[in-house]
Parts: sequence; C-alpha cells; structure tokens
Amino acid sequence: MFRVFYFVSKYFLKEGLNVAIVDADRILNGITGHTTAKITSEHDLIYDKMINQIGMEKAKQYTESNEKAIKFIAQIVEAKNIERLNKENSLSNLYS
Repeated sequence: MFRVFYFVSKYFLKEGLNVAIVDADRILNGITGHTTAKITSEHDLIYDKMINQIGMEKAKQYTESNEKAIKFIAQIVEAKNIERLNKENSLSNLYS
C-alpha cells in the first residue's frame, strides 16, 4: 500500500495539489501500512458490516469511490506510460 500511496501522492504533489493521509489510528500502521498494495474495491466481507452499521447508501458510496480510484490510477499509469507488474486486470474471488 505504501508504494501505491507514494505513487498517487507524488502525482498529486507534482500537479500542485495538497495531500492528506487518513488512517483509523496511526498513519502507515493500519490500512496505509499493512497491505499487499493491490488496487481493488473488494475488501473481504466489509460490505455486509458497512451496510449494517451505516446503511446501504453509504456502503454504495464507499464502493463507488473505490471504483473511481481504480480507474483514476489506471488513467495515470496509461498516460504516464508506467510499467505495471500485473499488466492485466485479474478477477478476484471471495468465498463464504
């Protein structure tokens, strides 16, 4: 995740924008520090928990914002001709 965060933050800063890091507890300790750096909107079974805690509409907004981020990063990679480790979109499966 740190590499993805670094990549996107560097892009924003070069564009003259401000960057803020938000994490539930300590920065680079939770989600921003302990992930496999994949860009995905699938987050295990979090959506069921979100629906129960904050409702369907906010859970949908969360999903849509993740999907927009994926498309945005893909556009940067394409526009800047950045080599990707995984050049194909791959499907992800979640079993319950």
